[in-house]
Amino acid sequence: MRVRKTDVTKAIKLRMKQLGATNQLQMVAALRKQGMIVSQPTLSRLLGGDYEGVPPSLVDLCNHSGIKLNRYIIEVDPMSSQKLIAALRAAWDGSPRREAFLARVIKAAGRLAVS
Repeated sequence: MRVRKTDVTKAIKLRMKQLGATNQLQMVAALRKQGMIVSQPTLSRLLGGDYEGVPPSLVDLCNHSGIKLNRYIIEVDPMSSQKLIAALRAAWDGSPRREAFLARVIKAAGRLAVS
């Protein structure tokens, strides 16, 4: 999954402006009043689109801001990547055991790419 980062950032900034917060320190204070503790550096990364996937902090920020994050989610179809499918075909021998192994490797690699 991916997020339309520019669009979600605009929505967050608009909501924060409605709450009277025009800079990041004011945004942090406004969010704290709503029960969300977020650091200014984390807020800066989220607003700058400096993240992969859908981080929990973005989910929390949208929830506390009343923004429906689902409107900004893009489902990515792995079948649309010829490079990914070619690599999978080359690595998979067709066996259920190898299938399970490759699935675990891909999931682990995905987690490593995010951290």
